[in-house]
Amino acid sequence: MFNEWQGPLRPGEKPPVENPANVQESEKPEEKREVVENVEQELSPEVVEMIMEKVKFFENIKTPQELLEFMRNNLKFGFVGKNNKKIYSWRDKMNNDWDFSSEYFLQSSDDLIKSGLGTCWDDTEFERYSFESMGYETKVFFMIFAGEKSFPTHTFLAYKEKDKWFWFEYAFGDCRGIHEYNNLEELILDAKGKNFDAALKYDGATSEDEKDLMIFEYEKPRYGCSAQEFVDNAVGGKKIS
Repeated sequence: MFNEWQGPLRPGEKPPVENPANVQESEKPEEKREVVENVEQELSPEVVEMIMEKVKFFENIKTPQELLEFMRNNLKFGFVGKNNKKIYSWRDKMNNDWDFSSEYFLQSSDDLIKSGLGTCWDDTEFERYSFESMGYETKVFFMIFAGEKSFPTHTFLAYKEKDKWFWFEYAFGDCRGIHEYNNLEELILDAKGKNFDAALKYDGATSEDEKDLMIFEYEKPRYGCSAQEFVDNAVGGKKIS
């Protein structure tokens, strides 16, 4: 399933945030990771030790392949409510029990490792931090449909290695992996096409809706920002197409 914040965006208009944020995740509900700790509860010594081991391992990641494997083993779709501390999972999204606009906040890398739950927004900023720490040149993009109809959005990261560009994708399960391109333009075109294909496959889009798909390159948002603040920052970036 292709799941994200949905809401039409018109030129010069800031989109309202009413539904979940940019996450494309192909997991089934039964694949949801069991999260035993609630952030309101004091963490047990065993849980603290487990988290510290994950942080230590994360800090020693040296390659994109190692990062992808770490995310695959440790991160699932969801978020922890900022105010109510509730753990929101894939199953909650499917059951429409999803207080995203009021409870979501952008997690730092440490927050994400601790919770083990993230949206596409969290995953992409986690990737940005990781790749910058490894010394790579990166660009981060936000895709959104700007027409009257509501379709999913997506964020993703591209990095440069030697004379090639690579699309690093974790959250969008259909395209999870590292994809190589001769140039950035080719990468963006392919990512845009696959994003639209997902809208066709999962969300009832038609060929006429393709013209409404916009892409923005955006700067790092503030950790802890709300869903609306995240979107404002993203659509305030450089328009690519």
